[in-house]
Amino acid sequence: MANDIYDEGCSTTLDMERFTLTFSILKDFEEISTRLSGAEEIDTLGLQLELDSAGRIFPGLNLPRLAAVLNHLYGGTDAFFDDYKCSLNYTFQCRIKWKETGATLDLTLMLRDWKGTPEFRLYRAAAVRHPDPEEFNEGDLARLLVGFSSYHCGFFQGYPKARFREFEKIQYYARIRYGFKNRRFFERRYGSPEGSAARSSFTRKKS
Repeated sequence: MANDIYDEGCSTTLDMERFTLTFSILKDFEEISTRLSGAEEIDTLGLQLELDSAGRIFPGLNLPRLAAVLNHLYGGTDAFFDDYKCSLNYTFQCRIKWKETGATLDLTLMLRDWKGTPEFRLYRAAAVRHPDPEEFNEGDLARLLVGFSSYHCGFFQGYPKARFREFEKIQYYARIRYGFKNRRFFERRYGSPEGSAARSSFTRKKS
């Protein structure tokens, strides 16, 4: 879905069918707070469930692999998450620019592991005029989520695994200890025998 990928300073731009998506990591607490203050959340849950069931959200990346990619590209997690139901959260500034009209839309994208499952939360400033259906429809939203996922999957596939930073995290809600040590990814449930593999934590869980 993303035909061309290129880096532009500290941001990344993906060239998609109807628009380009430029995103960059946000780290400053005050900046993130300001962007979220009064922002309107775009409902993506139903679409995420559909895309996840079709294997289009981070295909091939389980929790430790996804965390390794995010940690390598963007450093440590930010503080905007429930540290019982999540073990990580990353916040991005996203800018969509439609190819045909040149119109732009500024969004805030949060990626977390809600109960051990990757989940997006997408926001736009309340003052922003709601785009017409032709400008930002469900198909565009799917392109955004799938394109963002595919970019990070592609990075994992092309990057030498031995060069990822070692780390260990705990997903308290799902009772999972996971990470990357001694050049190996691991994911174990509490109480599992040493070395036993955990059931995939990327099975979508209901709230």
